[in-house]
Amino acid sequence: DPTLTYSITTGSLVLGDSLTGMLTRAAGSDVGTYEIQQGSLTTGNNPKYAITFVNADLTIDRAPITITPTAGQSKRYGESNQAITYSITSGALVGSDTLSGALTYTGTNVGSYAITLGTLTNTNNPKYSITLAPEIFEITPATQSAVSLSTTSSTFNTANKTVLLSGIGGSSSGTYSYSLDPSNATDGCSVDGSTLTYTSVGICKVTVTRSSDSNFLNQSNVVSVSIGITSQTITFGSLSAKEYSGDTFTVSATSSASLPVVFTSVSQLVCTTSGNFGSTIKLLGVGTCVINANQIGDGNVSAASQVSQDFSVDPRAITVTADAKSKNYGTNDPTLTYSITTGSLVLGDSLTGMLTRAAGSDAGTYEIQQGSLTTVNNPKYAINFVDADLTIDRATPALVLSYPNSNVSILRPGATATPAVATSSSLGALTYATTSASSICAVDSATGVVSLFGAGNCAVAMTTAQTTNFTAHTQITTLTVALLSTSLVGIDPNDLISMGQPFYSHPVINQSYSFSSGSNGASVSIPAGTLDSSVPISVSLLTDSAEQRALIGGTGTAVLSVVVSWVASDGSVPNTNTGKAISVTLTNPKIKAGAKIYSIIGDRSELLGTAVVDGSVTTLITEDPVLLVINPVTLADIKKDDANAVSAAKKIIPQLTMYSVSSSLRLTAHDKASLKKYVAKLKPGATVTCIGYVYGVNVPYTNASRLAKKQAGNVCNLMKSYKRSLKTKVVIYDAKKAPRAAKGAKWVTVSFRIDATTK
Repeated sequence: DPTLTYSITTGSLVLGDSLTGMLTRAAGSDVGTYEIQQGSLTTGNNPKYAITFVNADLTIDRAPITITPTAGQSKRYGESNQAITYSITSGALVGSDTLSGALTYTGTNVGSYAITLGTLTNTNNPKYSITLAPEIFEITPATQSAVSLSTTSSTFNTANKTVLLSGIGGSSSGTYSYSLDPSNATDGCSVDGSTLTYTSVGICKVTVTRSSDSNFLNQSNVVSVSIGITSQTITFGSLSAKEYSGDTFTVSATSSASLPVVFTSVSQLVCTTSGNFGSTIKLLGVGTCVINANQIGDGNVSAASQVSQDFSVDPRAITVTADAKSKNYGTNDPTLTYSITTGSLVLGDSLTGMLTRAAGSDAGTYEIQQGSLTTVNNPKYAINFVDADLTIDRATPALVLSYPNSNVSILRPGATATPAVATSSSLGALTYATTSASSICAVDSATGVVSLFGAGNCAVAMTTAQTTNFTAHTQITTLTVALLSTSLVGIDPNDLISMGQPFYSHPVINQSYSFSSGSNGASVSIPAGTLDSSVPISVSLLTDSAEQRALIGGTGTAVLSVVVSWVASDGSVPNTNTGKAISVTLTNPKIKAGAKIYSIIGDRSELLGTAVVDGSVTTLITEDPVLLVINPVTLADIKKDDANAVSAAKKIIPQLTMYSVSSSLRLTAHDKASLKKYVAKLKPGATVTCIGYVYGVNVPYTNASRLAKKQAGNVCNLMKSYKRSLKTKVVIYDAKKAPRAAKGAKWVTVSFRIDATTK
């Protein structure tokens, strides 16, 4: 309040006086009129003066203030109205007074609007006189709500790789536009207008924009459009039945995604697939062929569900016609063959099974039958069979006619030769005849016995009569009548080694000849006129004299065996002329003084003399003998031989032991394999000695020796067949020289044994 003052309107104060007390006013603070009252300015407080008080009024007017809105106030279109701020830029509110009401503006769209007092009026603020400074309120364009696409996903379409873009969202009335966002990382995405184009499955990032209008700004958002893998289906039509064939055919199927369809066979024994995507079908057999059609898809298309089709493959019709055959009785049936007369086999095929024929072996006609050459055994083919005949013709009989000594007679004229073998495969009667001169031989027509009269060839014809199964047939065997040297009778030529060229007796000159073979020597002195000068005389070393040794008997060891032989041109074997004996000296370091020299002619032996010194022995001969030198056996020799045999037997560790009781070598497959393995270890050109041991128990010594020799020889021959470079020889030992038997071995009366070692 202002200071309440007064003035003295009547009277006056004495000089120097002043009034005591203060005026007051009626209580109140609102705008209005309030009486100014005397208060304490009374006579009581100023007794000197009789104060007459004349009142007046105190008037409280509205306080003037100026309100200025805060500059730059605004809002975005569509936002809620906000309180408009202001400040009192002139005047001030009293105490704790506040203004009632709010400034306002008029307008909702984007624009500039003058701010008005609104409800901030004097009426609502009676204490104040309000002045509003001019200011505007701005409504600015709003940000639109997010925009998107009505379709944000699509499946891959091989025929049309596009998506039509259609915007949604936003707040303005503007149009939508589209572009490929720079952040897009999927190749093949592009946007043209409202069309999105893609090349593969993936995510295409598209910027969607809605344009502005009077109240909204442009709005752009990045929207991901997902292109997903599409599905597909296979269309595979049914397949018709086929006849088994070597031809191929093709199948086809389509994929809704236009991708290639691959075909496989489930029935590999019936059919296979090959070629372009397996579309070529080849038939391998009969039955049901199942073909699967598959499309595995790719990065844009998922695999299709498998579709299968099947069809039957029926047997191929053919006609098999048997080929007519013939054979001779007693021979093996010919291979029964056939030809395919209608239809044909698929290239590479062959039929399984064999034809058979009606039973029977006699000459005649037999039906050739289908046998196992059936459709059952050849399921690929429906076989129609046409038969034929097998004709068995009479056979030419096999005739065997032979005489002892390989059809070479060693008998002197006037002797007979009985057939050693006279057989026929036919049951027809046998008859014999000869066309040879009667001076040579004659033949008994019923028995085939030949009577020999002179040297030459005797042709014997053996004839068999025709039978049910055999034709009549004649076999001619020639018997050679040759008078051999007496000493050579029964000797295997392979056992002879010539010691030199033959020589002849000179009519008037005495002659001497020397021969040698290894450590063996022979010196022959022949007087003039010993034999006719045309008679050749031969000296040979006999490598196998077991038979001759057996004829002599007794004890002693054979050291050397030499044959001195001759035959006259007329086939006779003459003795030397009277008083013209041939002197023969045999040499060998092993010959001991006291050694005996024997003459063996045929099966006759004769002691000729005794060695008087070591190393040689001399004798005279008038016939053609085998000369055999036998050393005497001393007690020391016997003990030594026994000791050596025992020692050798103890040292030998057999790798292979074989036994035989016949001259033929009949080994098991196992024994042959063992022998072959042993031979393989031998060096090329190695020397192998095959030893036959003679066991003369209950068997004639001569026979036992002959058997042992053949046995050992057969073994050598078998070994040479395994390795031709081997050098072989055969020797015969008495049983006492045999090494001890292998463990578990059992000796037989006449046997041979091979203890093969690599030493």
